Amino acid sequence: MTTYAQAPDGVRLGYRTLGSGPGLVIVHGAMSTGANHSQLAEGLASRFTVHLLDRRGRGLSPAAGAEWSVEDDVADLRAVLAATGARRVFGISIGAIVALRTALVAPEVERLAIFEPPLFGESAHPTALLEKLDAALAAEDRPRALVIGMQGAELGPSFLNKAPTGLLVPMVKLGLRQERRTLAKQGPGPYVPMAELAPTLHHDFRIVAETSGRTAELAGLPQPTLLLGAQRSPAYMRAALDDLERTLPHAERVTLPDVAHEVTYNDDLRGKPQLVVEPLRGFFA
Repeated sequence: MTTYAQAPDGVRLGYRTLGSGPGLVIVHGAMSTGANHSQLAEGLASRFTVHLLDRRGRGLSPAAGAEWSVEDDVADLRAVLAATGARRVFGISIGAIVALRTALVAPEVERLAIFEPPLFGESAHPTALLEKLDAALAAEDRPRALVIGMQGAELGPSFLNKAPTGLLVPMVKLGLRQERRTLAKQGPGPYVPMAELAPTLHHDFRIVAETSGRTAELAGLPQPTLLLGAQRSPAYMRAALDDLERTLPHAERVTLPDVAHEVTYNDDLRGKPQLVVEPLRGFFA
């Protein structure tokens, strides 16, 4: 079921709802929508009413303004919590940063789970990445922006993360052309095309730059918090969870073995969502 919540600025925010039981909002990360986690939601739906939010500029929700900040994402999530009555939140990657910042100011969040927020120990590195990304987007070079995003987040294979950006751009252009041909032949599928999502990288990298180096501000977080991680994810994401484990007063940690950052995604996106369902069921119950 597709539903909409009204944000403080009057914009309608789209989300999909399935299941029954206590309410749980899932907040997706970069280069994705709620649809990327539909199998995860299905696995939780026997115990919870799951709401798959589409953050602004993605899927069911309209684009954000140029000066969009993490506080604006927090306001949107609080609007969805108010509309649904949900008191549980699971934030994934960038969505984990939004969820953490929301829990800090929102007493309506009773239990919080997060998966690998891409937080750096300081803001200089993500700020420099944001400048490169914005330059590519300003030049309308979406393939280059996608490469900068992948390498900046260290989410590709190690040899690609270290390769010259110019070497990878033609490969991404070919991938985008193939994506367009597939769309022309088969029509839209469940996922938003990469070329369409590329501009949203500006907002997500801005959130990382705004919040990196500020983990100490979360020391008073009152909610029980589950810190989920994957054994094969980038070292800086594991370090971010280490930092959060030391900082949050009511945190417990689970590391999923032999998987990487895409584990929360659907099977056809190289995820293994069934591995994520069990710890979430136990924690949120």
